[in-house]
Amino acid sequence: MFLQKVFKNKKHADIVIVGLGNPGKEFKKTPHNAGFEVIDLLLEMLQQRKAIKREEHTKEYALYQAHIQSKTVILVKPLLFMNKSGQVLKKILSEYVTQSPQCVWVVHDDIDLPLSSLRISFDSQSAGNKGVQNIIDELERKDFYRFRIGVRPNEQFDPVVFVTKPLQPTQQKTLAETVNKCVFALVESIATSPQHAQQ
Repeated sequence: MFLQKVFKNKKHADIVIVGLGNPGKEFKKTPHNAGFEVIDLLLEMLQQRKAIKREEHTKEYALYQAHIQSKTVILVKPLLFMNKSGQVLKKILSEYVTQSPQCVWVVHDDIDLPLSSLRISFDSQSAGNKGVQNIIDELERKDFYRFRIGVRPNEQFDPVVFVTKPLQPTQQKTLAETVNKCVFALVESIATSPQHAQQ
């Protein structure tokens, strides 16, 4: 079973949502930070509803515990750069009791999907996303949910350069619409997911 060893000092979480991105001002408004944008927008919504119950900030991550649809939800922004996201998630999961891989949701950009698209997948390969691959490597499994935000533009591009450079205004507007769509998809998914009894 997934993380079923229960210790008295572990905390309970119905769902752990991790938004992937890179820390630093130079990476704001870049495709690679779509996961961060989703978490930020969701946090803004939850703060208005006074649903944030606890915050924890370290050099490795920013973590927020929220009460959403009667469930305890942990929101995480890893701060060790994209390719070390799995190290952060593994550490956080070692401190929380969750029920199954279905309780872990990863939000990230996907260069294989066109800009404006959103796809939810489960138990799939990383398709070259270094953040997702590091999570798979660190957790030694891939059976978790992924909310994949399309960032591929219509014109020709260099993937390595494109994902870490700020988008053009029209592209940023399109991405913002998809981020908003992803937030509502998360809230809806939380509402329909089963609630697990606290240990």
